[in-house]
Amino acid sequence: MLNLQEFIDTDIERLASTMLDNLAANEVRVFLWHHKLSRLDIQKYADICVSAEGKGGLSNICDKRFVEKVSVRVILYKLLGKDVRICYNENGAPYLSNKQYYISISHTDGHFALSFSHRKHGIDIERWNSTAKRVSKMFATEQEVAALVDTRTITDEDEKAFCTIWSAKESIYKSHDLEELSFRDGILLKKDAFSNLIAKVSYKEATFHDTIGYRLLPDCVLTICLPASV
Repeated sequence: MLNLQEFIDTDIERLASTMLDNLAANEVRVFLWHHKLSRLDIQKYADICVSAEGKGGLSNICDKRFVEKVSVRVILYKLLGKDVRICYNENGAPYLSNKQYYISISHTDGHFALSFSHRKHGIDIERWNSTAKRVSKMFATEQEVAALVDTRTITDEDEKAFCTIWSAKESIYKSHDLEELSFRDGILLKKDAFSNLIAKVSYKEATFHDTIGYRLLPDCVLTICLPASV
């Protein structure tokens, strides 16, 4: 069973290492920081929270990317200290330098999320927008639209439903870390009797069945995919 726990706050100072205590085997714990700090404003956090080695990845990047990277590293620092770094594999998926937990990262327009679990997983956060609806044919089948949007299964608002479908597929993609997995043809979403989104993931000769938890927040959606244990 998928066990989700979230911590959502605008005050980063409230984060403490105890918030990762007793992390259950099937739990994904998400830490979400919302702020509108500029690069100049958040530089002071980088000076304190990012190791000298980690700062190497912050040079020569645009202001937006700088704020995104530092914000996630501030959350990490508050939870696990300065010595633990975020690294990336050959596909660009993040992992901790000490490999204590599996992690996933997402950010959107002032929201910065970092998640932890003892199992491989993926999270995504998307600000409500109209883009997903306009390009929905690129990632959603007619079957999915009929089951999840037209029936008002996710929400009464079409744009939010399409954003949620897109976000769910992003979290699935991250959780499996499979190159060239097709959002439209490789991931089919539907709803189960407990209001969870469930997905059939088809990749080459393999098939996976995932459960996706989601939270509809005032200005964004957060989705979490924890693939079934093998």
